[in-house]
Amino acid sequence: MTIQQKFIKLTLTAFVAIAAITVFAQPLSSPIRDITYTLYN
Repeated sequence: MTIQQKFIKLTLTAFVAIAAITVFAQPLSSPIRDITYTLYN
């Protein structure tokens, strides 16, 4: 493997890792409304 091939492989691996972290860091679903609790005495 040449130095250029190693550099390309490393760059692609880093890009895929960063993309995966970014995708999975997003919330899976956004809440439509807040939950409200009402307490009665």
